[in-house]
Amino acid sequence: MDDVVLFLTGHGAWPERYDAIASAWQQAGFAVIASVHVDSMHYSDREKFSCEANFGERIADWRAASAYAAKTWPGRPVVAAGHSFGTLTALRLGGGLAALGNFRDPSVRAVLGF
Repeated sequence: MDDVVLFLTGHGAWPERYDAIASAWQQAGFAVIASVHVDSMHYSDREKFSCEANFGERIADWRAASAYAAKTWPGRPVVAAGHSFGTLTALRLGGGLAALGNFRDPSVRAVLGF
């Protein structure tokens, strides 16, 4: 395993919806971590979170996943990958859009969005 991919789903989606790409990354030697976010159609209390709260919760999910990756695969490069709304989050974690607030995660070495 070379790198770790921390994947952020699109708004309303869930990790299993992206099994094809996660499997391709895993077959290429990447570890893949993806969370079920509070905006997911598969999150039982979805209606309790506003659109504004969703972003903050995604950052909290990311920080937990990043800490897990650092503990499980110390020193491994991290790729922040996302689809749609997940791409916005990945960009910010990679240091982009800093004028909107600094959410840079120093473990991120690359960002992939689609």
